[in-house]
Amino acid sequence: MILVTGSNGLVGSHIVSELLGRGESVKALIRNPKAINQLRRTLAFYHEYPDALLEKISFAEGDVNDIPSLEKAFEGVDAVCHCAAIVSFHPSDKKSLLKVNTEGTANVVNLALYNKVNRFCHISSIAVLGERPGSTITEDPLFDILPKGTWYARSKFLAEREVWRGIEEGLPAIILNPSVILGPGDWAKGSSQLFSLIHKGLKFYADGVTGYVDVRDVAKAAVIALMSNVSGERFILNGENLSFRDLFFTMADAMSIHKPYIRITRPIAELVWRLAWLGEKISGKPSPITRETARSAFQHYRYSAEKFKKQFDFQFTPIHETIAFTASLFLKENSRNQIKSIP
Repeated sequence: MILVTGSNGLVGSHIVSELLGRGESVKALIRNPKAINQLRRTLAFYHEYPDALLEKISFAEGDVNDIPSLEKAFEGVDAVCHCAAIVSFHPSDKKSLLKVNTEGTANVVNLALYNKVNRFCHISSIAVLGERPGSTITEDPLFDILPKGTWYARSKFLAEREVWRGIEEGLPAIILNPSVILGPGDWAKGSSQLFSLIHKGLKFYADGVTGYVDVRDVAKAAVIALMSNVSGERFILNGENLSFRDLFFTMADAMSIHKPYIRITRPIAELVWRLAWLGEKISGKPSPITRETARSAFQHYRYSAEKFKKQFDFQFTPIHETIAFTASLFLKENSRNQIKSIP
């Protein structure tokens, strides 16, 4: 029985789908029964009978910060895929990020050690690898310096330290560091929201570069890691390094939408995040534009997944194929929702 935390999120739901497709027994940790609807939606993307698959899942209602519920979730479990995390780049979410991402991971690691699970896969992030502009970032050397920038990066770095601590104590664990994950999810959150923004006619783009990976590849990689004997290793998962310009243009083409045409410069970005900060103080509502997110739009970060590719003979999906696939699902759901809204 494989326990998947964060099973209703973009990555977790795809890992559950991949495991079920391989005939594995799955226990899904969910905080709210309503989250099952999101999991069902993901299953429906890839399977003809999602309800039949849902019936095969053992659901455990609980939270990574609620020890009693977590203890119950671990009953009968021999492997864990830890995906539960908060993704936020806003400084006001510092406490929540540390509570869920760091403390929650420590709780999961402790119970995995106590229950002597056979395999443990931790979904981390490239955010923990630090800033090395101008060079291709790899897994080596293992950085032991708290990353600068967002509290998300710091919370995930500290979460990784809990996993490394678990490995030192005998936990057979592997760490995966995906780049920006693209795929069908909640069109109002995370990277999936980019499809909504482009579809609405986003006019702006920046020249920064970062890595991107297909969520289906992340799910496959996680399952491969769980089924392998490799332990005490970290692997970057990255399909391609692209500029925001090329990413947005490819998305626009996939949805037959006009491409963004206004190039944002650094001075404008500096002005925008300051205005966003002022707007927050006036309205009391957090803005998605922060100093960190504005400045990251101009950074050039490139990542290599050669280690994972060679270790497991794995080929990543070209990002233009990922975008085409995800855009088709977005347009299909968007069209369906528009039809439903017609009186």
